[in-house]
This record gives sequence, C-alpha cells and structure tokens, in this order.
Amino acid sequence: DDLLQLIETSSASGLEPSLIRLLDKLAYEVHGIEFVFDEREFPNPPSVDHQLTRSKVESLFPRWVYLPESPINDITPDPHGDLEEILSDLMDVRWRWENASEMDALRDLQFGFQTHWGRHLRLLQLYLHDLS
Repeated sequence: DDLLQLIETSSASGLEPSLIRLLDKLAYEVHGIEFVFDEREFPNPPSVDHQLTRSKVESLFPRWVYLPESPINDITPDPHGDLEEILSDLMDVRWRWENASEMDALRDLQFGFQTHWGRHLRLLQLYLHDLS
C-alpha cells in the first residue's frame, strides 16, 4: 500500500529514491506472506485503467527511457510499463483486501508476485540500478 500511496498522492518527480526503497521492501515482504486459502467465492476486482496508470507513471518519472535493446537475457525493458503492471496488480490486491477478504488479498499478492508482477518488479529494480 505504501507504493500505491506514493504514486497516487505524488505530483512531482524526484521520487526514485523512495521508489527504490519501496520496491525492495515489497520484494522482501512478499516472501513472508502466510495465509489460509479462503474458499469463498468473491467477485473479481473492477478493471484498472492501464493507460491512466501509465500516464501517471510517465509524468512522475520523465527521465526513464524505453531501451530497444537490453543486455539482460534479450528482454526489452519498458520501465514505465513495468511499474504500471506492478501498480495495477497491487490495485487489485487492495480491492480484494477492502471488498473480499484479507486472505484472498494475501493469496492474490503472493500468486501475482510469483506469476506476473514479481518479474516486472525485478526488471524495474535492474533498470533503476543501472540508471543510478
């Protein structure tokens, strides 16, 4: 939630040091998640406006550039896209926390890290490491 709050409430650039710390914290904390599977059925979170989220990210981090070629395993880093994917998944987790159950949210957080946004987080960490 700290990462979402940073992005949602900020309107100025210069946030990279805070972002780096929050990405590290998130990556560390997700490994300590424990939950009991909640077998109840819940509705899916509402769709996230990916373009709006990306526009916000681009306005906060204008110096990031898309790298057409990357030395990291032939990937093409898109730092704005990576952060947008992380934020979108965390918005789903927050919605589940507030509207479904804490266990459902924790399961979604851990599963998303393992299968989707965790890779985006690691790619963004590498990008920021090389940028500094």
